[in-house]
Amino acid sequence: MIYLSNSAIQYAVNLCREFEGFRAIIVSNDSDTRKTVIDKLKQLVLPDYAGPQNRFLDNTCVVQFPNYSTLKVIGMAGNAIGSRAHLVVTDIDIDRRTVDEVLRKLETLPYKPQKESDAWYMIP
Repeated sequence: MIYLSNSAIQYAVNLCREFEGFRAIIVSNDSDTRKTVIDKLKQLVLPDYAGPQNRFLDNTCVVQFPNYSTLKVIGMAGNAIGSRAHLVVTDIDIDRRTVDEVLRKLETLPYKPQKESDAWYMIP
């Protein structure tokens, strides 16, 4: 889990581009921050991966990469509870109790690389 910044958004996009089947979630507290994140994602993703599978709405966003990786932008509401991911990027304004009780549970998927070349960082 890392805090939200421009480099964190770029890091999540790079992981989704690099690793097959990777899931990343960006969680934000307010709608202005989500709109800024969605605009940044449009700049980073749309030139390379424009297609009907990518949904950019006002407050949420789902980007699906050709290698079956997924990047979601969600709000800190009820829809955050059922999601699971390999990487969670959170807004710094979210209080510690919410991070511990809700957001830590989102980051429960162990990453299992599909190819041997992706296994270089796995701890046995």
